[in-house]
Amino acid sequence: MLRVVGIMLMSVAFAGGGFAYAELIKKEYDALIIMMKAVERLREEIQVGHTPLPEALERIGNRENNYMGTFFLRMVEGLSTDVAQRFLEVWKQMMETSVEYSLLTEKERQIFEELGSSLGYLNLDYQLSAIELFLTQMEDLRMERKSELKNKRKVSRVFGVASALLVSLILI
Repeated sequence: MLRVVGIMLMSVAFAGGGFAYAELIKKEYDALIIMMKAVERLREEIQVGHTPLPEALERIGNRENNYMGTFFLRMVEGLSTDVAQRFLEVWKQMMETSVEYSLLTEKERQIFEELGSSLGYLNLDYQLSAIELFLTQMEDLRMERKSELKNKRKVSRVFGVASALLVSLILI
């Protein structure tokens, strides 16, 4: 009887692992979408409102109720505490401390870092063109991820259930 309970618990654990990994894949995709939407709002704030970058970051940070809002507010805080520190250095520091940032792929992180290096300039047109380039590159990556998302989630769930069945058969 105890053996049957152990087998059932292990099977549930393996199946749960597959479902948990499927949710992680979805969370990674959602983190990318949140970042893109926040940067789109930043573009609108700069372009339409002609708002200086630190003020635009603060406005969006106060409106966003997610990791990008926190990121933007921490950027403003970092820039205000150490004026001598360059924008890119603060950007990199904030990127490294963001938990959701770890959900991005290496390519997405690199593009996000490039955006930070371009936003530090005072020229409004240069900032807007950097944001446009960022959004274009990220849209391409988003489309790639979206095409893979459904299949990867399905495979991870099936793999979890199959692993659970395999373990059950081996232990019986």
